[in-house]
Amino acid sequence: MTVKRILFVGIACPLLAFGHARAQGTAAGPVAAPAASLRVFLDCPTCDFDYIRTTIPWVDYVRDPHQAQVHLLVTTLPTATGGTAYTIAFLGRDAFQGQADTLHWTAGPTATPDEIRRGVTHLLQLGLVRYAAGSAVGPTLTVVYQPPDSADALPGGRPLLDPWHHWFFSTGVTGLFTGQQEQSTSLLSSSVSADRTTPTLKVDLGVSQSYNQSTYTLPDSQGGSFTTIQRNYGVSAQVMHSAGAHWSVGEHLGVSTNTFLNERLALRLDPAVEYDVFPYAEATRRQLVFQASVGLVHLAFQDTTIDKQLAFTQGDLCTGVSWTETQPWGSTNVALTTLGYLSTLSREDVSLSPQLNLRLAQGVSLTLTASLGLTRNQPYLARAGLTEAEILVQQQQRPTSYIYQLQLGLNYSFGSAFNNVVFPRFTSGGVL
Repeated sequence: MTVKRILFVGIACPLLAFGHARAQGTAAGPVAAPAASLRVFLDCPTCDFDYIRTTIPWVDYVRDPHQAQVHLLVTTLPTATGGTAYTIAFLGRDAFQGQADTLHWTAGPTATPDEIRRGVTHLLQLGLVRYAAGSAVGPTLTVVYQPPDSADALPGGRPLLDPWHHWFFSTGVTGLFTGQQEQSTSLLSSSVSADRTTPTLKVDLGVSQSYNQSTYTLPDSQGGSFTTIQRNYGVSAQVMHSAGAHWSVGEHLGVSTNTFLNERLALRLDPAVEYDVFPYAEATRRQLVFQASVGLVHLAFQDTTIDKQLAFTQGDLCTGVSWTETQPWGSTNVALTTLGYLSTLSREDVSLSPQLNLRLAQGVSLTLTASLGLTRNQPYLARAGLTEAEILVQQQQRPTSYIYQLQLGLNYSFGSAFNNVVFPRFTSGGVL
């Protein structure tokens, strides 16, 4: 095939495809909601947007919240049994300014992605009816009632019996094996957990282990190979009690071993107290939490530490304050924690972790993720130090006075305000 023919095909094919698509759009007309439909902005990064748009086609989806009549703010919280609690806030704007509704739905721990998207979409449909009733599509909407199966409920409306008494169990095993010509890695981890949650009490029990082995082939000048192994075992138990709309108390017991931290045995017992400035009922939208715990820790080391110790027992103090908020303007999470031993509080560790997603103006958003830690207390460091190979493969924690990470992004988007069209072609396969 000549060069001219290749160029002709490369230019003609896209033009023919464009002309065909334009002819189809002219003949059949684009698929769009009726004029003057309700304009909504879906604020849900984890939602299946394509499914929602095709299931609820009787509204106009806009790309910017400032152009919406209803802002759909979807927030989530994990449940104790491994599920997800969804809260959808319907925030009126423009003609609906001052109107607001909130609906709740919980997905079980075994819910499939299809069940989750159908549940969230059903909730969106229910909440949007109130606002859409006054729009151009209002007269075309129909309410359909599907009575529940009588077999799913007991006579007299009594609740279903729970033979597990709110206990939920989970177990899993994960294996990873990867390699190349001069390097191989094997990872095996497993865990077992048992949880029980009621409105006034939460119990978390867990057992876990992990084994990570990596082998590196050394250059011919050095010969042979180098193998590094990291092992972790842990048993934990936590009990948390409700003490009102703002207060909670809890106890934690942990037993673990960690070769990376030079810990042959770590035993911790920590009672704690928590206060939330806002009621816990508002946790999906905002929280300002203060926490404190005073406990006892016993550490036994594999190798003699830099303080010439093989074990010690001390009291420890941990404090924390965190602010979490999800609003139409964006979301933020800032946490400040401190951890130290009572005998050497001047050497406590301090960490700050801010996260921010902020809508500055129409089409302009700012994202910030950062973490900063002042590490002034590393009693587990081995006195003998590490070899050059152990340092390169990060076999054990090294001395450091700080750690940090920063990610900053600024995004600006503009163009068509509407986002109704679903185009599922070439969404998988990775050819284009």
